Amino acid sequence: MIKVDLTEDNFEYFAIRHYDDPNCQGLQEFREDMQRFKYLNRLLNKYEECGEMRTNLVLNHIVVLYNIFNEAATNMLFYRVAEKHWPILVPFLIYINRLPSDIYLSSKRSIKDSDIPIDMQVVKILREFNRQGC
Repeated sequence: MIKVDLTEDNFEYFAIRHYDDPNCQGLQEFREDMQRFKYLNRLLNKYEECGEMRTNLVLNHIVVLYNIFNEAATNMLFYRVAEKHWPILVPFLIYINRLPSDIYLSSKRSIKDSDIPIDMQVVKILREFNRQGC
């Protein structure tokens, strides 16, 4: 677990420091990868508003974030994904075995994974997704 107090002022520096994409061609590609947080929030909003879950796309964004930011992706996800979406995010992190038992948010706030409620509909969606062999 990486312990850092992420803020708007240091988020991009933290991201650059942990960015590990050997195929990156420059700053533009880094910025495109950073957009994944925004896209993820949009997908989670759409699920919350309409009940439409684009499981492949959500998993793809999360997996790519872990591939390029490694362990730091956890801090970044919990900082950038709206707290109201954590119950939706957590089942995906469990599915890919990336949810730590302790989540460090700041020097003033740390939470246990068991303290975050889980959206049981997302769990059902992921179970069905897994049964389909996707």
